[in-house]
Amino acid sequence: MLYTLSQWWPLIPVAIFAWYWLTAVKVKELAFQAAARRCNMENVQLLDDSIALKGIEFQRAGNGNMGLRREFAFEFTSTGNHRYQGWVIMQGSRNVSVELPPHRLQ
Repeated sequence: MLYTLSQWWPLIPVAIFAWYWLTAVKVKELAFQAAARRCNMENVQLLDDSIALKGIEFQRAGNGNMGLRREFAFEFTSTGNHRYQGWVIMQGSRNVSVELPPHRLQ
């Protein structure tokens, strides 16, 4: 049976959504790993074993290509008494920065 383009057309948005979703899951995992590494380096505890997407936008990367810039937030503690919020910035699937605000040392 031969299919025409009009029969395949409805599948294009589904394929785009599936591609975006799989990419987003991968980038979120990479951001979580970056946050966990930074918390380990700073001797603080990453709380809740989670990271949350706070923002997404199109932005030009250092190489001139357009891509998605995602900002993730996570919480950590240094003493066990106070929660602090840190951020991970991802450009595509590349970690741009992991930032921890000033916090108490143990």
